Amino acid sequence: MAEKVTRRLSVYIPLSKRHLKPIERIKKLARKRKCSINDLVVEAIIEYIKREERKRARKGTSRKKAGR
Repeated sequence: MAEKVTRRLSVYIPLSKRHLKPIERIKKLARKRKCSINDLVVEAIIEYIKREERKRARKGTSRKKAGR
């Protein structure tokens, strides 16, 4: 049987962002989608990483073209 490995990540909500009520909003969204808060957070992180990687890839491509 494969061993399950989990990693933990704690998120600190800065005082300057608390007025946006991120915890309350994500709890509400999780209830609507009938999934866990953790699932939503992991999905958001993965989507963010993909978006940033695409941005970096485009920047790298445009630099190569400009250097020609």
